[in-house]
Amino acid sequence: MKKIDITSIYELMIARQTGIISEEESRHLDRLIQDNPDVKTLWEKMQQAHSTETVAARFAQYDREWTDASDITAVPFRRKTSAFARISAVAATVLLACAAIYFLVKQPATTPAAVAANKKAILLQTAGGETIDLSALQQDTFSVSGTHFSRNNKSLQFSVTADASEHQTMNTLTVPVGADYHIVLADKSEIWLNSATTLQFPFSFRQGRREITINGEAYMKINGSADAPFIVHTPQGEVRVLGTEFNVNSYDSATTRVALVKGAVQFSGNDGQAITLRPGREVVYRTDRKADVQPFDEDLLLSWRKGHYAFNDATLQDITTVLPRWFGITVVMDNPALTHAKFTGIMNRNAPITSFLDNIRFTMKIDYYFDKEGILHFK
Repeated sequence: MKKIDITSIYELMIARQTGIISEEESRHLDRLIQDNPDVKTLWEKMQQAHSTETVAARFAQYDREWTDASDITAVPFRRKTSAFARISAVAATVLLACAAIYFLVKQPATTPAAVAANKKAILLQTAGGETIDLSALQQDTFSVSGTHFSRNNKSLQFSVTADASEHQTMNTLTVPVGADYHIVLADKSEIWLNSATTLQFPFSFRQGRREITINGEAYMKINGSADAPFIVHTPQGEVRVLGTEFNVNSYDSATTRVALVKGAVQFSGNDGQAITLRPGREVVYRTDRKADVQPFDEDLLLSWRKGHYAFNDATLQDITTVLPRWFGITVVMDNPALTHAKFTGIMNRNAPITSFLDNIRFTMKIDYYFDKEGILHFK
């Protein structure tokens, strides 16, 4: 009989609380909670509100309780070792010290009203001039100008019920800050759109050519068709594919990133550069230099699809470019010297922004505050 490392258990519990736990880890934690009353007690305490002891005192109390608890037979378990998993572990370990106040102390976190108010509508603007607020619709099915739609909270499918040739002009789907959305195109290709992203697409593709335009970030799963290549236009160039899965990021007006997961794609820059990618590689194209091709970590790069954003040795400046897209806030650096401070951790779209900012405060020793206009300041 041996005891499970208390730190590992804390890490799993914090990972679940912050939304970064994997399915395998979650099942493992469930077994521990179910099989041993001491682990169950710790988990219940983790969820409950407490008086305002210091973090150190709270963990010291847990350690005393654990020392007095019975031995536990360890369930064989090994954590993943991908970059995303390592960053998750770092984030969870840090939260053992800093987020305990948030989760264990009776001090409910509140998101500034100005931040909450910045949630906007997911809009579909048709080529015919109609504007549909998809986030406000109550019905699951509806029709507009010969096109039938089926939707749920975060996904849209459609089929053309009239003459297809009349539906080949571009429509625009706009995903606001703090949201993400999934759409199935006319050829059954699927696109997952990140926040602050626009997609231009037709309800029916032209014969022999499938074209869309992306401004922002999107993950795409494209159905193959030898007779109709799929072309994705971005501000800095285009991606040509036959059938594949890849991610496009064009948030930065001067940079386009294309990361290939499966299949093959060719990226052509506006300056004539053409790069063919193989799976596991991404091209970083900038207007002022030669394009770079490099490997990427799939879990890390695509973490946004699960509502997380993983930062790996990112600067505070990098972080300030993401916060407005995910939470719809304006960020100001009171002290410009903080720009290059480095951070590793995970931001959860579905958690209060203050939980992430408290993590920054603890790990980077950088304080923050919201002014009366709801503007976030780092100082």
